[in-house]
Amino acid sequence: MKNLTVFTLTLVSALSLAAADANPSVFYKLDFTVRDMEAGKTIESHTYSTRMGTLQGNSNASIRTGGKVPVSTSTDSPLTASQFTYIEVGTNFDLRHFSEAGGEVSLEVVAEVSSIVGSPERLNRPIIRQNKWNSVISAKIGKPTVIFSSDDLTTKRQMVVEMTATPIH
Repeated sequence: MKNLTVFTLTLVSALSLAAADANPSVFYKLDFTVRDMEAGKTIESHTYSTRMGTLQGNSNASIRTGGKVPVSTSTDSPLTASQFTYIEVGTNFDLRHFSEAGGEVSLEVVAEVSSIVGSPERLNRPIIRQNKWNSVISAKIGKPTVIFSSDDLTTKRQMVVEMTATPIH
């Protein structure tokens, strides 16, 4: 009976290895570059990276970066700590349903980029610039691809989000 148990475990392991070899996981480094542009020239650029794989359980990821900005809730002077609220600003990416086929990757991307416009002394009534996008995108592996862009409504600037998927070997 002991030999039969050992044989059964070996057979299950061999079948698991065969299934893994038939559908190997491939991992990619995803670089997201957010560019603030004016008249076709980059004013400011930031890059955010993560890794994703084609494994069934590894098709979701998030990137979060930013901070909280204090905003006055009172006109009284001097201000106390209880007279402030905090607003989150920064860059967020939610990535879902990652897959690869035919030299392209596809995934759902939810992106949000927000920032304070103007000088820090205006924090009692800040202007917050916010861009949000949500779409299923596809991109050629290894080639930078613009996945989102939008015009700033108050200036002649444009925000562009570009993604590059690079295989990890």
